[in-house]
Amino acid sequence: MQLDKINSHNHWDTLRTVILGSVEYAKIPKFDKSTWAVNYVDGRTYEEFLSDTTLPYDTKYPDWVYETDMEDLNNFEKILKDLGVEVLRPEPLDTSTTISNGIWEQSGYEYRCPRDSILVVGNKVIECAMSLRARYFETYGYRKIFMDYFDNGVNFDWITPPKPFLSDSTYDENCGKKPSLLDTEILFDAANVLRCGRDLFFQISNSGNMKGLKWLQQILGNDYKVHPVVDTYNYTHLDSTILGLKPGCLLVNRSRLKKKENLPKLLQSWDLIWIEDEDIVDIPTLDNYAPASIYNALNVMSYDQSTVFVESTQTKIMKKLERGGFDCIPVKLQHTRTLAGGPHCVTADLCRDSKLESYF
Repeated sequence: MQLDKINSHNHWDTLRTVILGSVEYAKIPKFDKSTWAVNYVDGRTYEEFLSDTTLPYDTKYPDWVYETDMEDLNNFEKILKDLGVEVLRPEPLDTSTTISNGIWEQSGYEYRCPRDSILVVGNKVIECAMSLRARYFETYGYRKIFMDYFDNGVNFDWITPPKPFLSDSTYDENCGKKPSLLDTEILFDAANVLRCGRDLFFQISNSGNMKGLKWLQQILGNDYKVHPVVDTYNYTHLDSTILGLKPGCLLVNRSRLKKKENLPKLLQSWDLIWIEDEDIVDIPTLDNYAPASIYNALNVMSYDQSTVFVESTQTKIMKKLERGGFDCIPVKLQHTRTLAGGPHCVTADLCRDSKLESYF
């Protein structure tokens, strides 16, 4: 294992080192105000949500889900390694134990989606302040990876934002048509951020607020500009709505964006590969397990500027990408909805052959 560099400025230059998640210990957390406001808010009040006996509560998935997803992830690891990519895996903690910050108690969630909690900008590793209580200590599962880099003398900045309180007052009681997070403290998931060199696009949603954007801008300094993305998708992450494929080209969710004028102004001049609802092949999902939407089909991940990993079921999306000049590598991840993560979510790139550039 050669841990000699952390360097990633975008989502598309040639991939050299990546974290690939693990399904071990993944589970449905307990219900609390954060679970409702981040994952489940659908017009019901919090009290109505708590009284819904059809929802799974503080429970594991069926055994066959773990078995098949572990096989899928291991196969993805082989595909990556065959391309010469160094693959690092987390050391998951037992999510069934009680976690607490002294204000609330919860159980854990998962270590399958490192894209959600680890943001790499250049040589900076930023452990995010996530909005879901069950993910409060999730970055601990990746600590050994970064400690190994540290012990090997690698030059990188390892940054953690102020640990949030996540009290009940963090979440808007009137959310649903607007993001659920109030601007009471610094909050954001890494998957809220699209990295385009010196410009980063930060989605304001249930998993990232304006204070989180301002903190990220302050940490990154004048070499970067963090732009807000608003009124596109209120629930959680940006990478099922807008994905960068190469300089000047985006994969875009038509259902959420409707037209190019709804993109951030800087991105409106880029070539757009629009994904329509009819381009998506729906895949089975377990009922009531907080599944991701059908738009997880857009959750592709680039190996380089001409090659993209796509969940193998999504043959129509692959055809659109191929017409756009991309080669597609199918990756079987049959629980992308049940476990809420496709090829982009289950990875976090630590090193790409990239340099800091301006694309605008």
